Amino acid sequence: KRLRLRRSTKVRRWNNPSTKPVPVRNRPRLPRYHRRDVVWDYDREQAPAKSVTTDTPEATTLNDALVFTTVAVCVIAAWFGVLFVISRIGPWHSLATKFPHRILEEPQTRWFNTLRFGLSSYSNCIISRCTDSHLTLQPLHPFRPFHPPFTVSQDDVTLLRASRAFFFMPAANIVIDGKQMALYGPVVRSAFITGLADKSDPGQ
Repeated sequence: KRLRLRRSTKVRRWNNPSTKPVPVRNRPRLPRYHRRDVVWDYDREQAPAKSVTTDTPEATTLNDALVFTTVAVCVIAAWFGVLFVISRIGPWHSLATKFPHRILEEPQTRWFNTLRFGLSSYSNCIISRCTDSHLTLQPLHPFRPFHPPFTVSQDDVTLLRASRAFFFMPAANIVIDGKQMALYGPVVRSAFITGLADKSDPGQ
Protein backbone atom coordinates (compact mmCIF):
# COMPACT_ATOMS: atom_id res chain seq x y z
CA LYS A 1 0.00 0.00 0.00
CA ARG A 2 1.71 3.10 -1.22
CA LEU A 3 0.98 6.58 0.12
CA ARG A 4 1.89 10.06 -0.94
CA LEU A 5 4.66 11.83 0.88
CA ARG A 6 3.37 14.66 3.04
CA ARG A 7 4.63 16.73 5.86
CA SER A 8 4.16 14.85 9.09
CA THR A 9 5.97 13.98 12.30
CA LYS A 10 5.47 10.25 11.66
CA VAL A 11 8.50 8.24 10.70
CA ARG A 12 8.80 6.69 7.25
CA ARG A 13 11.65 4.73 5.71
CA TRP A 14 12.90 3.92 2.25
CA ASN A 15 12.62 0.57 0.61
CA ASN A 16 16.20 -0.11 1.62
CA PRO A 17 16.01 -1.66 5.15
CA SER A 18 19.55 -0.54 5.98
CA THR A 19 18.57 3.13 5.79
CA LYS A 20 17.81 4.64 9.16
CA PRO A 21 14.39 6.26 9.48
CA VAL A 22 14.53 10.00 9.21
CA PRO A 23 11.71 12.35 10.21
CA VAL A 24 9.95 13.77 7.20
CA ARG A 25 10.48 17.35 8.37
CA ASN A 26 14.28 16.92 8.23
CA ARG A 27 14.36 15.05 4.93
CA PRO A 28 14.94 16.97 1.71
CA ARG A 29 11.97 17.21 -0.57
CA LEU A 30 12.00 14.50 -3.21
CA PRO A 31 11.05 14.69 -6.84
CA ARG A 32 7.60 13.43 -7.62
CA TYR A 33 8.76 10.24 -9.32
CA HIS A 34 10.74 9.24 -6.20
CA ARG A 35 7.84 9.56 -3.80
CA ARG A 36 6.46 6.23 -4.93
CA ASP A 37 9.34 4.45 -3.21
CA VAL A 38 8.30 5.70 0.23
CA VAL A 39 6.16 3.24 2.25
CA TRP A 40 4.91 3.12 5.80
CA ASP A 41 6.67 0.80 8.27
CA TYR A 42 3.47 -1.03 9.23
CA ASP A 43 2.68 -1.66 5.57
CA ARG A 44 5.91 -3.57 5.20
CA GLU A 45 5.39 -5.60 8.39
CA GLN A 46 1.70 -6.45 7.96
CA ALA A 47 1.56 -6.99 4.21
CA PRO A 48 0.40 -10.55 3.53
CA ALA A 49 2.82 -12.84 1.80
CA LYS A 50 2.03 -13.67 -1.78
CA SER A 51 0.51 -17.14 -2.05
CA VAL A 52 2.13 -19.43 -4.54
CA THR A 53 -0.13 -22.05 -6.07
CA THR A 54 1.66 -25.35 -6.30
CA ASP A 55 -1.33 -27.58 -7.19
CA THR A 56 -0.75 -29.52 -10.34
CA PRO A 57 -3.51 -30.97 -12.55
CA GLU A 58 -2.64 -34.44 -11.26
CA ALA A 59 -3.06 -33.28 -7.65
CA THR A 60 -6.41 -31.63 -8.45
CA THR A 61 -7.67 -34.81 -10.12
CA LEU A 62 -6.55 -36.86 -7.11
CA ASN A 63 -8.37 -34.53 -4.72
CA ASP A 64 -11.56 -34.73 -6.78
CA ALA A 65 -11.38 -38.52 -6.84
CA LEU A 66 -10.85 -38.61 -3.07
CA VAL A 67 -13.87 -36.37 -2.46
CA PHE A 68 -16.05 -38.46 -4.79
CA THR A 69 -14.96 -41.70 -3.10
CA THR A 70 -15.66 -40.30 0.36
CA VAL A 71 -19.15 -39.12 -0.63
CA ALA A 72 -19.95 -42.46 -2.29
CA VAL A 73 -18.85 -44.43 0.79
CA CYS A 74 -20.94 -42.20 3.07
CA VAL A 75 -24.04 -42.59 0.89
CA ILE A 76 -23.70 -46.39 0.74
CA ALA A 77 -23.13 -46.62 4.50
CA ALA A 78 -26.21 -44.47 5.14
CA TRP A 79 -28.31 -46.67 2.80
CA PHE A 80 -27.20 -49.84 4.60
CA GLY A 81 -27.98 -48.21 7.93
CA VAL A 82 -31.52 -47.32 6.82
CA LEU A 83 -32.17 -50.87 5.59
CA PHE A 84 -30.88 -52.30 8.87
CA VAL A 85 -33.20 -50.09 10.93
CA ILE A 86 -36.23 -50.91 8.75
CA SER A 87 -35.61 -54.64 9.02
CA ARG A 88 -35.47 -54.38 12.82
CA ILE A 89 -38.41 -52.02 13.24
CA GLY A 90 -40.72 -54.30 11.26
CA PRO A 91 -41.12 -58.07 11.65
CA TRP A 92 -39.05 -58.98 8.58
CA HIS A 93 -36.01 -60.09 10.57
CA SER A 94 -38.05 -62.26 12.95
CA LEU A 95 -40.04 -63.84 10.11
CA ALA A 96 -36.89 -64.63 8.13
CA THR A 97 -35.40 -66.22 11.24
CA LYS A 98 -38.46 -68.38 12.00
CA PHE A 99 -39.37 -69.26 8.40
CA PRO A 100 -36.12 -69.83 6.48
CA HIS A 101 -36.02 -69.68 2.73
CA ARG A 102 -36.80 -72.84 0.78
CA ILE A 103 -36.42 -73.45 -2.93
CA LEU A 104 -39.81 -74.11 -4.53
CA GLU A 105 -40.43 -76.30 -7.52
CA GLU A 106 -41.79 -74.43 -10.54
CA PRO A 107 -43.01 -71.36 -8.66
CA GLN A 108 -44.99 -68.52 -10.17
CA THR A 109 -42.94 -65.32 -9.98
CA ARG A 110 -44.76 -62.03 -9.60
CA TRP A 111 -42.91 -58.71 -9.47
CA PHE A 112 -43.51 -55.27 -7.96
CA ASN A 113 -45.73 -56.16 -5.04
CA THR A 114 -46.27 -54.03 -1.95
CA LEU A 115 -45.97 -55.32 1.60
CA ARG A 116 -46.89 -53.27 4.65
CA PHE A 117 -46.70 -54.26 8.28
CA GLY A 118 -46.19 -52.16 11.36
CA LEU A 119 -43.94 -49.19 10.71
CA SER A 120 -42.34 -50.83 7.68
CA SER A 121 -43.56 -50.38 4.13
CA TYR A 122 -42.10 -51.92 0.98
CA SER A 123 -43.83 -50.23 -1.93
CA ASN A 124 -43.56 -51.97 -5.30
CA CYS A 125 -40.28 -53.66 -4.36
CA ILE A 126 -41.35 -57.17 -3.29
CA ILE A 127 -40.87 -60.27 -5.45
CA SER A 128 -43.20 -63.18 -4.71
CA ARG A 129 -42.59 -66.78 -5.74
CA CYS A 130 -45.50 -69.03 -4.90
CA THR A 131 -46.98 -72.42 -5.50
CA ASP A 132 -50.31 -73.82 -4.40
CA SER A 133 -49.00 -74.48 -0.89
CA HIS A 134 -45.97 -72.17 -0.29
CA LEU A 135 -45.13 -68.49 -0.68
CA THR A 136 -41.67 -66.87 -0.76
CA LEU A 137 -41.21 -63.14 -0.35
CA GLN A 138 -38.03 -61.18 -0.97
CA PRO A 139 -37.20 -57.56 -1.90
CA LEU A 140 -35.56 -56.34 -5.08
CA HIS A 141 -31.75 -56.32 -5.20
CA PRO A 142 -31.17 -52.75 -3.93
CA PHE A 143 -33.28 -53.54 -0.82
CA ARG A 144 -31.94 -57.01 0.01
CA PRO A 145 -29.25 -56.13 2.59
CA PHE A 146 -30.53 -57.31 6.01
CA HIS A 147 -33.69 -58.65 4.29
CA PRO A 148 -33.22 -62.36 3.57
CA PRO A 149 -36.13 -64.11 1.84
CA PHE A 150 -38.53 -66.24 3.85
CA THR A 151 -40.96 -69.00 2.84
CA VAL A 152 -44.30 -69.73 4.52
CA SER A 153 -46.87 -72.44 3.94
CA GLN A 154 -50.64 -72.18 3.95
CA ASP A 155 -50.73 -73.60 7.47
CA ASP A 156 -48.63 -70.61 8.68
CA VAL A 157 -50.82 -67.94 7.06
CA THR A 158 -54.33 -66.80 7.95
CA LEU A 159 -56.31 -64.72 5.48
CA LEU A 160 -58.36 -61.99 7.12
CA ARG A 161 -59.80 -60.25 4.11
CA ALA A 162 -59.28 -59.92 0.37
CA SER A 163 -60.39 -56.68 -1.23
CA ARG A 164 -59.41 -53.98 -3.70
CA ALA A 165 -57.69 -50.71 -2.95
CA PHE A 166 -55.58 -48.02 -4.62
CA PHE A 167 -57.35 -47.72 -7.98
CA PHE A 168 -58.75 -51.27 -7.96
CA MET A 169 -55.40 -52.83 -7.03
CA PRO A 170 -55.99 -56.22 -5.40
CA ALA A 171 -55.23 -56.31 -1.69
CA ALA A 172 -55.16 -58.99 1.01
CA ASN A 173 -54.81 -58.71 4.77
CA ILE A 174 -53.01 -61.74 6.19
CA VAL A 175 -51.56 -62.84 9.51
CA ILE A 176 -48.21 -64.66 9.79
CA ASP A 177 -46.98 -65.77 13.20
CA GLY A 178 -49.38 -63.38 14.91
CA LYS A 179 -48.21 -60.40 12.84
CA GLN A 180 -50.80 -58.73 10.65
CA MET A 181 -49.70 -57.37 7.28
CA ALA A 182 -51.19 -56.22 4.00
CA LEU A 183 -50.25 -57.42 0.53
CA TYR A 184 -50.93 -55.42 -2.62
CA GLY A 185 -50.29 -56.30 -6.22
CA PRO A 186 -50.26 -59.33 -8.51
CA VAL A 187 -49.45 -61.74 -5.67
CA VAL A 188 -53.02 -61.42 -4.40
CA ARG A 189 -54.24 -63.17 -7.58
CA SER A 190 -51.85 -66.09 -7.11
CA ALA A 191 -52.95 -69.64 -6.39
CA PHE A 192 -51.57 -69.38 -2.86
CA ILE A 193 -53.87 -66.51 -1.81
CA THR A 194 -56.79 -68.05 -3.71
CA GLY A 195 -56.26 -71.29 -1.80
CA LEU A 196 -56.30 -69.34 1.47
CA ALA A 197 -59.61 -67.74 0.49
CA ASP A 198 -61.13 -71.13 -0.32
CA LYS A 199 -59.79 -72.52 2.94
CA SER A 200 -61.22 -69.70 5.05
CA ASP A 201 -64.59 -69.81 3.27
CA PRO A 202 -65.29 -73.38 2.08
CA GLY A 203 -68.83 -72.60 0.98
CA GLN A 204 -67.78 -69.88 -1.40
